[in-house]
Amino acid sequence: MNREAIVTAVAEKTGYTKTQVRITINAFIEVLTQALANKKSVMLQDFGSFSIIKKKNRKGTNPTTHESIEIQGSYGVKFKVGKFLKEKVNKDVK
Repeated sequence: MNREAIVTAVAEKTGYTKTQVRITINAFIEVLTQALANKKSVMLQDFGSFSIIKKKNRKGTNPTTHESIEIQGSYGVKFKVGKFLKEKVNKDVK
């Protein structure tokens, strides 16, 4: 499901126009992105939480020259699923 499909589904469910929903979703994504860029965690009750993780420097191999290289550490985003979402996704698992 892409962003436009989400906009359409939310508009149908809420009765808001697609334009209103698109503006809201874009604002939500902007706020979420800004919080994560500022190294803040974001928790959406029953859905899940987004947090920043620090990846350490590590050794790698250049696939062309087979030379050993140092790969610079970086930040990544981790998502931990919430209880309600996990239950919904696994409702048919026995």
